[in-house]
Amino acid sequence: MFILHLDVMTTDKNTHRVTLSNLSKSATTTKKNARSIHFALKGSHKWSVWAIDMAVALRERTPSPFECLKGVQMCAGMMVRGLYTSDVKFSLETLPRDMSMSQALEPGLFDLLWFPKEPEDVGELFGRRPKNTNNSKNTKMPSIKKKLGEQPPKKNRAAPKDVNPSPVVPKNVESPTKQGASPLRELQNVFPDTPNSLTNSHRQHSEVDEKTVEPQMSVFRVCGFTGEYTNMMVWIPGSDNIAFAASSVVVIITGDGSVQRQLFGHSAPICAICVDGSGGILATGQEGQEAIIRIWDLETKECMAMLKGHASGLISMDLSLDGEHLVAVGLDAQHRQSIITWNIKDIRKGEGDALMEIQQTSDFNIKHIKWSAFDDDKLLSCGRDSIRIYRVKENQLRGMSIKLGSPEKRVRKIPGGGSASIGNQIFTCMAFEVVSNPLQKERHVYVGSASGAVFQINYEQRRLDCIYQLHNGAINCMSISEGFCAMGSDDDFLRVWPLDFSDYFLEAKNEASVTSMGLSPDGLKIAVGTESGAIGALDIATHCHSTLLRSHTDTINCVAISPKGSPEICTASMDGSVRVWSIPTCSQQCQFAADGEKAFTVAYHPHGAVLAAGFNKGKIRVFDVAGTMLIQECVQHRGDVRWVEFSTTGDRLFSMGSDGNLCMYDTTHDYRPIKYTAVSEPSPHVCMAISSDSKWLAVTAHKNATPRASILIFHAEGLDPCLKIETLTDAFSRLAFTPDSRQLWGIDVKSPSIIRFDVESGGNLGALTNIHSEGCGAMEIDPSLKYVWTGGGDGVVKMWDYSSEIADSSPFGEPQSFTGHPDIITDIKLLGDYVISVGYGNAIIVWKVDIGYPHSMALAIPKDRAENLPKTPAPTLALAQMHDQREPSPNNVPEMGARSAASHPKLPAAVSRRLECDSILGVSGEVPDSVVWDADTGFFAYSADNIVVVEHLQSRKQTFLSNHSQQVCGLALAPGGSLLASGSQGVEASRSADIYIWDTASRRRVAVLEYHPCSVQALAFSPDACWLVSLGAAPERSVVIWDVVSGEAIAVGRTREHLTAVAWCPASDRPEFVTVGGEGALIWTLESTHLCQRSMVLPVEAIEAGCCCVCCDSLGRILIGDGRGTVWSLSITTGGGSLSHKAIELEAAVMSIFVCGARLAVGTADGTLGLYRGSANDSWLLENIVKLNGGVTSLSFDACIREGVVGTDGGVIWYVNVDEKSKSALVSGHPCKVRSMSAAAHDPDVLATTSEDGVLRIWSVDKGTVTMEVKSSQKCTSVCFSLCGEICAAGYNDGTLRLFDVEKAAVRWTLLRHSSSVVGLGVDAEGKKLLSMSADGVVYITEIATGKLLGQNDGFQGGSPPLSSISMSRNGNVCAGAWPHKLVVFNVPWSDAQFSSKAICKKFDPTTQDGGASSAFSSSEPHIVLYTNATLDGRILFFDTRTSRVKRSVHLPTGFVSSLAVSMNGVWLAAGSQGGAVFMVEYSSGEWRELPGHRRPVNAIQFSHCNTSLMSGGGNFLMVWNVRDM
Repeated sequence: MFILHLDVMTTDKNTHRVTLSNLSKSATTTKKNARSIHFALKGSHKWSVWAIDMAVALRERTPSPFECLKGVQMCAGMMVRGLYTSDVKFSLETLPRDMSMSQALEPGLFDLLWFPKEPEDVGELFGRRPKNTNNSKNTKMPSIKKKLGEQPPKKNRAAPKDVNPSPVVPKNVESPTKQGASPLRELQNVFPDTPNSLTNSHRQHSEVDEKTVEPQMSVFRVCGFTGEYTNMMVWIPGSDNIAFAASSVVVIITGDGSVQRQLFGHSAPICAICVDGSGGILATGQEGQEAIIRIWDLETKECMAMLKGHASGLISMDLSLDGEHLVAVGLDAQHRQSIITWNIKDIRKGEGDALMEIQQTSDFNIKHIKWSAFDDDKLLSCGRDSIRIYRVKENQLRGMSIKLGSPEKRVRKIPGGGSASIGNQIFTCMAFEVVSNPLQKERHVYVGSASGAVFQINYEQRRLDCIYQLHNGAINCMSISEGFCAMGSDDDFLRVWPLDFSDYFLEAKNEASVTSMGLSPDGLKIAVGTESGAIGALDIATHCHSTLLRSHTDTINCVAISPKGSPEICTASMDGSVRVWSIPTCSQQCQFAADGEKAFTVAYHPHGAVLAAGFNKGKIRVFDVAGTMLIQECVQHRGDVRWVEFSTTGDRLFSMGSDGNLCMYDTTHDYRPIKYTAVSEPSPHVCMAISSDSKWLAVTAHKNATPRASILIFHAEGLDPCLKIETLTDAFSRLAFTPDSRQLWGIDVKSPSIIRFDVESGGNLGALTNIHSEGCGAMEIDPSLKYVWTGGGDGVVKMWDYSSEIADSSPFGEPQSFTGHPDIITDIKLLGDYVISVGYGNAIIVWKVDIGYPHSMALAIPKDRAENLPKTPAPTLALAQMHDQREPSPNNVPEMGARSAASHPKLPAAVSRRLECDSILGVSGEVPDSVVWDADTGFFAYSADNIVVVEHLQSRKQTFLSNHSQQVCGLALAPGGSLLASGSQGVEASRSADIYIWDTASRRRVAVLEYHPCSVQALAFSPDACWLVSLGAAPERSVVIWDVVSGEAIAVGRTREHLTAVAWCPASDRPEFVTVGGEGALIWTLESTHLCQRSMVLPVEAIEAGCCCVCCDSLGRILIGDGRGTVWSLSITTGGGSLSHKAIELEAAVMSIFVCGARLAVGTADGTLGLYRGSANDSWLLENIVKLNGGVTSLSFDACIREGVVGTDGGVIWYVNVDEKSKSALVSGHPCKVRSMSAAAHDPDVLATTSEDGVLRIWSVDKGTVTMEVKSSQKCTSVCFSLCGEICAAGYNDGTLRLFDVEKAAVRWTLLRHSSSVVGLGVDAEGKKLLSMSADGVVYITEIATGKLLGQNDGFQGGSPPLSSISMSRNGNVCAGAWPHKLVVFNVPWSDAQFSSKAICKKFDPTTQDGGASSAFSSSEPHIVLYTNATLDGRILFFDTRTSRVKRSVHLPTGFVSSLAVSMNGVWLAAGSQGGAVFMVEYSSGEWRELPGHRRPVNAIQFSHCNTSLMSGGGNFLMVWNVRDM
């Protein structure tokens, strides 16, 4: 058993490990991890020669060529004779004497094994491999002192001259011949053929010769700063340059930030940086298991040496002032902290290697270490409870600790009058006093601590002189000049102090903790680095601050390119921010931050100036870049939003989430969602791409039933499914269309490889395999289709030549590789002459591309694009409807227009814009505080499910505030009526119950307040409209105070029990309000720093009854209503106590109270509205009582309580005039779900409805009120008007028929006709006869004038399930009955009343028992009956009664069509869905448009007889759509 480790170095100074071992079971496997290569082989009893072709072995791991052998480790039992390196290829016969085996034995007795295989591009013995220009100069590894075996002649050290990463030297590889592809399968389910002959591997290096190619990319600029580490910045002495770390890159910029250079070579983020006293050399160290330190020549920008002494945990290092010694602190293999010093004098001279002089473990914790500025042979360190001085002598460190005094000692010389104790301390940084006089006796060292104190140490006496408490947070960095001391702290302040620390004379507040700083050589400028990734320069003389650089603080997920003509990009990061940058300077233009969230994707609107970004929690935010403001926020997904894309026309926005759902938004109408489709099971590997012509949209789909991923291609205009491609790939990390939109490319996550598909057929066009060694997540295609860029998990950017003219072989050439990122690359974009790459870490790398692009190529705007974005109109009714996009089941029914079964044609945009909601009939009366009214301005609003309806009381015109996705739980109107607040239930995906603030004048949303996770219980504005208080519904029990102007939560309080209501105290001189709930009454006061709570004494009976509502008047009285009908009056005493007594006693629970001056209005649960006047002894006298139709839930009156509006849970809003003692209905609605409806033929504004409460209502649609309401002990189930409109017939659940005279509002007759519930009614053309059909299938014909029975048919009776609905032809001579499993069509014998036994019956799935069915007659084709049921999955069948066959069908993207209607002119078909969507379908073509609005099933839908409007009933509400212009 043996293991042989070979540590080799490449020309970029990186170390890689090659391992040979027989511990693996297989002798042919090759294992690769991040930085090692493992060759497995079997052991042998013979002597063997193992030969490794390092050039080929390392090519899989790094683009940099092999340079030298660095170290060897041998483990376990084996005998090794020697180890050598050579540029010459030998065989067993040609081995030189020092390497050959015994000359007395035959060579066949020995083994010669080549790894990975024997090279064929060099000759035997004297045939040398052609050298790469990048490998022509070999560099010895400075840290290796002993050589194994015979050494080659010694060469002078030479570092690589190129600072920028060098590409892999590409080679020409002959592409394999492409075999014939298999025939394609059906269009909707193409299974691609992926023969091995179509796979191009660009790793076949051994078959051809290498050729040198000049690199076509170079690093132009790096934007990033590692601000999470301290002391990561130095101002280089003697220059105007600042050096700092950006992830794994060393960046050097001028003091004004105009010029930048980069130093590459580290393989992990840099954690330490230092410079010598002359500014000649720079040392940088990286984090992780390979704690490598690089020494850089700042004049040539070359890496002089690479040192490794620590196993991990490098924390601090420093160069001596003369630059001849380096000290570093890290962890050894046993995780002990150790100090290592190197002598690097010979490296600077170019004459030798670095010598490790001292390696010593430390028993004292070290956070920071520095060479002494006073003595060359001394070191100082500081850490936890430790400040030590070391002396370097005879390659040993001898140290002593500074005596800090006893823990009880206190030092009083501290500015501000405070004191600091000497106790447990964590010392973080240090700086030396600048001594200009060499004869100065006392010299000092200043040490900063985590407590914000500075400890002054006497260097000669080795003792503590003084402590200065200077900051309120940890001091992270210090710099001292001759006249002052500058320091940065976690309290975000940079302060400049005199050396006596009497008081600072300069203070700068930063946006985050100050972690690094550098002092210019002249002492007039300070470079400041913060934890947020920003670098600034402070001019001490002028106090002017300039920002040199800003950066993200976490992984950057996405880059978007601005199309507006300026070199501008936008990035989205895991730090929750979306930032806009100017390229190539990488100056940040603006930033949109969402603290505590994560931004995954971002996209520019094609007209520029607008961004759409996807966040976690399912949120999409749209930003105005020019105005730096939030335009819109949508929450349509249940998981992270991974992709957003605009169409090239800009009128559509698409989003794809990890929940597997795809959503389309209308950008011209407040980005309202217009289509929502489930395309995949939840997966983190979801991808989306849109073609350059906006014709195609591609997404990936994953199903739990199969491990393979599929690709779905849609028509982007309406998300109509076009093609499904089944693949052999587990997941894709990226999709992209080629610029000509003919091909779709996908990156296989597992391989990784680029797989190309034909967009039209779905056929596999071939694959480029093994494009990166550790996965690939980024791809960018050149607009001219000549180059392709990829970014991998290995941190390498590759640039590929691509030839679209090659048809029978792979079109990819050999790539050039460029290193710069330390880890995974997440995105790459091309912008003119520049390539922008981002990934793990916070750095943005801008590459200069030398391929002859004009700068305007990627920045030009097509002529057909508008110059400006369309103006966003006032909010209109636009709500997201969520439904599943299911796979179509096989069916023999032909589709309209010979489309595929999954294709859903969309209505043209010109027609869709004319479909508007005119009005909503209904109100959420069961919701407390669902109605608001301002007497002075006349503003009137109420909630209808998730919509806030603003209605003008004179014109009755409605405006809809429709951004809520869940039911609105309450409204609050600010004093003066300028602002309206609406709270909602929590969205299940994000668990956030948002509160929206609306400007009542413009009807626009001005703020979104997020805190409550479940639901908002109550809202109330303060009397001055500066504050808003919100209560969280159970089980949350929180009280939140919001600043209305800023939209921020100012204070939060919580209670032990649930809360029900809140009211502000107008008499208080402080922000004060009262809440009531399970704990009784609590009074809250907003103090300067917190929210103060105190209890108010209430009788036990009030608490047991439950406090329901509260109100406060201007005199300081607090009125509380309880669940037993008592109104309690409380007053606050001067001592802060409270007195209470019964003010009013009623018979039902008090639900709402309104008080103003000496008048009081009280609403109860039984519908009683009591109006009271106050008396002298604090009692209330009853003036009037108004009985309403349900429990009072909302009260809004004028200041004198003379008139007001009252909302009830019966679904009605009443106008009450106290002086006239009158009431009238302002808004009417249904208290429960709508079941059916019938439009009157004589008047388009007359409509009859039935609902689950059994009440028949006849509406005046234009007024929005009920003109007639009929209640009965039985429930009304169906209704029908006569053609003249004077007669209305109703059927009931007990089989009763009733005939009403509409004009007289009287019942003409009542008959118990059926034995089961009446399902449908119909009237003949003359209005003399009535047809009724019950659930058991029995049909009766009744004479309207007398109620006489004229005929009946029992032929359809029996069986299960029962009848769902009926429909009548336009002339009334044919009737269709719709069952869930069959459709029956029969002639109606109006003349002789003798039913024929003949009927047409079309049966469907006989097992169908659940769900309903709907039917409707065609107006243009009288022989066509439309039918649908729950199992047809969104299909509407066109049944031809002449042939008894289904002629055609329309497939809508919904699970269950619950209602149908055809316009009287036969042009349009309307369908209501179980998911709440209403679809407007063109009858002839089948093209459709979704009308979002309802959130609950649409059980009834009806056109007006004059084709001017469409009425739909979903849940408790009716929506009236204007179709007049269609």
